[in-house]
Amino acid sequence: MSRSDSFNILIVDDNKNNLFTLHTLIEEHLDDVGIVEADSGMHALEILLQDKIDLILLDVQMPEMDGFETAQMVRSRKKTQHIPIVFLTAAYKSEEFRQKGFSIGAADYLTKPIDAPQLINRIKSYLRFIEQERQHNQELEERVQSRTAELLTANSQLQQEIIERKQIEAQLQDIRNQLEHRIQERTKELSETNRHLQEEINERKQAEIALKKLSRQTHLILESAGEGICGLDIEGKTTFINPAAVAMLGYQPEEMVGKIQHYVMHDKREDGSIYPFEECPIYAALHDGSVRRIDNEVFWRKSGTCFPVEYITTPILEEGEVIGAVVTFRDITEQKETEQFLTIAKETAEAANLAKSRFLANMSHELRTPLNAIIGYSEMLIEQAEDLEEPDLVHDLSNIQVAGKHLLNLINDILDFSKIEAGKMQLSLHEFEILPALEMVLISVRPQMEKAKDNFDVIFDESLGSMYSDSVRLQQILLNLLGNAIKFTQSGSIVFTAQRIEQENIPYIRFTITDTGIGITQEQQRRLFQPFTQADTSATRKYGGTGLGLSITKQLVNMMGGTIQLQSEVGKGSCFTILLPANANPPHIYFRHPNTQPEEHEL
Repeated sequence: MSRSDSFNILIVDDNKNNLFTLHTLIEEHLDDVGIVEADSGMHALEILLQDKIDLILLDVQMPEMDGFETAQMVRSRKKTQHIPIVFLTAAYKSEEFRQKGFSIGAADYLTKPIDAPQLINRIKSYLRFIEQERQHNQELEERVQSRTAELLTANSQLQQEIIERKQIEAQLQDIRNQLEHRIQERTKELSETNRHLQEEINERKQAEIALKKLSRQTHLILESAGEGICGLDIEGKTTFINPAAVAMLGYQPEEMVGKIQHYVMHDKREDGSIYPFEECPIYAALHDGSVRRIDNEVFWRKSGTCFPVEYITTPILEEGEVIGAVVTFRDITEQKETEQFLTIAKETAEAANLAKSRFLANMSHELRTPLNAIIGYSEMLIEQAEDLEEPDLVHDLSNIQVAGKHLLNLINDILDFSKIEAGKMQLSLHEFEILPALEMVLISVRPQMEKAKDNFDVIFDESLGSMYSDSVRLQQILLNLLGNAIKFTQSGSIVFTAQRIEQENIPYIRFTITDTGIGITQEQQRRLFQPFTQADTSATRKYGGTGLGLSITKQLVNMMGGTIQLQSEVGKGSCFTILLPANANPPHIYFRHPNTQPEEHEL
């Protein structure tokens, strides 16, 4: 595309990633285009006051001032009201918001994820129209300047004639010589005027040639467009149709031009029932002059078969009156098939995942019974070996017992995770005192703490009181986090705090576990709560574990209506914060009867 001046495109989006993506996409496909970025509506308005902008790509969903408000401000200013605006949105996809965008004066309304080829083609089309307008204005300015010069010359000539006539009246004796001189001057003037007229005729011929060229370019654009394009008059009759539309519908142009489009390709719904012309969105666009975008209807081919389409009807206005419309459509058969395939694949994967979870839950139960027997018998044999004063046997049997308990803990984690995935995890809600529950947790972790040689500080508020929740699952959550803190902190310090707080007049219990251990990188934190995931693969080799503990902890916290947060820095330690409601009542909790015993579970 040849341009006399470069174009400036303003991209407005509060998301830096979106700004970068659009910037890169435009630079890649368009040459000689200046790109200006704004991260808010106010920023965009400041840029428009200073810089010359030819096209605006405007995100709808932004804080403080959204895209609709920004567009209204742009349209309210005389300097910027002519700039084309293309709305881009991922959230406001409904017809109501599209209509709102076009009522503000948008040139287009595109939804995310953006179809890159479509966006580039639209931008190119707008730039072509802007370039044509520039050329037209430039030619018009040149004509005005030329005509102004001619008028100034003519005016000067008239003044000269007045002076000459006064001189003739004052010098009657020299009238003949002066008349001859004037004839010579007039002859020259007429010659000059004739030359100017000839130039004007040539300019008009060139303008006619330019108009024909423009018409030809418009025709070529319609011919080469990949989407089907049909023109309609005010009665809904087809005035033109491009080759892409002909190929999709199977009609020849002469079979459609002059006929009401609706009765040729849009008179039936997908189920074969009659589609009244009065209910057709295309008719509505012709009736009220508003743009209609539809993505859930079908067009009918000449062969009698139908295909799903996505189409937009844009009214053609002349002096505020609707004189016709342009219908742009595309075949979305492949898109529909892909969506159906993805839905089936998703359902299949979910069914397979549920079957896996049920299998793991059943197998975990089968494995726990012999493991409990191994642990029990090892304890009995240790006692007997101690009575027989056989230290070697005691050592070997202790190793067996430790390994059995470790394996049982791993199976317990798998069992909990499987029950959560299979939808079998249940909470036993009851009211209990918080301090006694926390003391049981401290008793359980004390041996591990002494072995790790860590400094352990406990800070509990005296006003903790009671809470209505699942005490067993609360202890499981805290034991898991304290166990991790001990595991990854050697000869350091660990601080365990609990306090009662209120947020929006709702009581909560906040637990924090802070350590000075190895810490976690930002990349590792993003996948820390995923199942079967360790912060680092080296941690699995050095410290062991299934990688399920934190995933189970997070899901249990969510089931109890709470949240869990992590702050960590490599080499300096980590801090886990759990916020649980003092009265658990989230809508997704399975409530047990108070007399029902919780399912057996080893912590």
